[in-house]
Amino acid sequence: GAAEEPAERAGTVGQFEPTRAHSAAISLLFTMKHWNLPPTQLGCCTFHMSVLLAKGLIKRILKDRCNPQWCPLSGWQCRVCTCMN
Repeated sequence: GAAEEPAERAGTVGQFEPTRAHSAAISLLFTMKHWNLPPTQLGCCTFHMSVLLAKGLIKRILKDRCNPQWCPLSGWQCRVCTCMN
């Protein structure tokens, strides 16, 4: 879909194109595979428990103060998935 295609402008690391939303989602799923969650009644399955935790963590991180020093990795960009390395 259109949301998965890179924008026509540069990303926050100017010399590279923006990472596609689909690739960002895949990297988030990969990160969640590294979590060993305690049993809980909050989700119907381990996958959705991980998604709920990620959602809660994002909500918490959004409350943090701005960090003007934070930026994506900028060594190189994969031509296939557009993720930064």
